[in-house]
Parts: sequence; C-alpha cells; structure tokens
Amino acid sequence: MSTNVAVNQNTKGPNGVDVGRVMEIIDNTTENPAFAEMQFRATNNWLDGGLNRSSFKGFYGGLEENTDRTEAFVLDADEPAFIGGEDSVPNPVEFVLHALAGCLTTSLVYHAAVRDIEIEAIESKLEGDIDVRGLLGMAEDVRKGYHHVRVNMRVKSQASAEELTELALFSPVHDMISRSGPVEFNLETY
Repeated sequence: MSTNVAVNQNTKGPNGVDVGRVMEIIDNTTENPAFAEMQFRATNNWLDGGLNRSSFKGFYGGLEENTDRTEAFVLDADEPAFIGGEDSVPNPVEFVLHALAGCLTTSLVYHAAVRDIEIEAIESKLEGDIDVRGLLGMAEDVRKGYHHVRVNMRVKSQASAEELTELALFSPVHDMISRSGPVEFNLETY
C-alpha cells in the first residue's frame, strides 16, 4: 500500500475498513520495518481417523505478543468418505481454497479502501485439481498437493478489472500458493 494516499486517519473508510489503523501500521513500519514482522501459530491434535483439530490463539505482531483473544479459534479438518474419512467438515485442501478466497478478498477490499475505491459486492468460485496418487504415495512423479488452482472472482465496483486484480494479488496466500504451482486468476467487474 502506498503512503501517498490522502485519508482521514480517524474514521473507517470505504468497504468498512479501518483505514486509519491501516495507515498507522504503514507509518509505524516506515519508521521501523521490524514493526511489520508477524508470526501466526497453530496447534493441532489428531482426534480419530482423518479428523483433527487446530487451535489459533495468540500471535506476534507490531513488535509485541498479541494476547487479545480470550478464546482460541478452533477449526476441525476431516477427509471425504471417498478417501477414508467421515466427511464431517472440510478437508485441509478445501481449507486452502477458503484461505485463498478469503485472503484475495481481504487484500482487494483493504487496498481498495486505502485508495478510496468502493466495492459493492465480491463473489468468488475456486477449484483446485489434485491427484490423490501423490497423497497415497502411489506415484513419485505426481504432486501431493494441488497441481492447478482456478479462481473466478466477480466484483461490483466502478474500478476497472485490471486495477482490482492488481489489488487482489497483494494476497499473501496467493503468493504462497502461486509460487508452488499455477494459480489461474480471473476477475470481472459488473
């Protein structure tokens, strides 16, 4: 995000984003780049079969440990019955699609807010192709993870699809996934 953006530092901006807080983080990071370093953590416990549970509580950011969460966020993961699970909750690779969709959306909305671009609606459809022979250890030449991911995002905004695509692609999750394999990203406005 550019610090050359004129913003009222005391109010939420477009899209419900606390632009003042975002600009405060940018200012603090400009003064001390270490302010931007964050560390997120998860703990995981196996429950049964393909079912396991992760908890997320504290994290490090802004040069200090953040302990604001009084209760941990808890997510369960299972596997589809097709590969031996109970299909009780999404599986880990489905959570990857959720993480990608959420991060692309948040990146777009935050960067748009700082630029005073209003977003009326965003909807995304994601598909990830995986060959379970990799997971099952049946073929050394087959990836264990997604070999292709497709994201189709529709955004209702006056901004151009090109500008909105640039903003969405600030996503850290997109960065992590696209560096390990192709992610086809298409955005259209309406």
